[in-house]
Amino acid sequence: MIDDVTGHYEVTSSVLSVERESARVADPGHGAIATFVGVVRNHAGAERTGVTSIYYEAFAEMAEKKMAEIGAALLSRHAQGKRMRISIVHRVGELVVGDASVVIAIGCERRKESLAACAEAIERLKENVPVWKKERFRDGSEWVGWAGDPPST
Repeated sequence: MIDDVTGHYEVTSSVLSVERESARVADPGHGAIATFVGVVRNHAGAERTGVTSIYYEAFAEMAEKKMAEIGAALLSRHAQGKRMRISIVHRVGELVVGDASVVIAIGCERRKESLAACAEAIERLKENVPVWKKERFRDGSEWVGWAGDPPST
């Protein structure tokens, strides 16, 4: 886990909480807290249905470092002298349909910056953070996700 005055970045096997992450970024000077919650769905696009669960795996130390880099870039691009706090938490392990896999919360003085930073955070996380997922279907499973090599399990 990486914590600093403006951000919290964590990979965990614990159940995620929007309320907990929102509280982390709350500040009396903030007028907005934007959140994004990624959840396990029952399909993998139109071409593949029947997802029963997803197993997430991450190189936690590197993932948290990459999340912190994303946070620093978001602060630079969106805070623009305003107070901003960021929390990005990704869950690992076996998750079933409906479970939260990622929670992003961004508190800022204004909604425009908070919403823009939140939208950018999930896109950058999907592109740059070493998290792999093994989608389990009724008829088998397959590794998908981050562009790096999947784990050997």
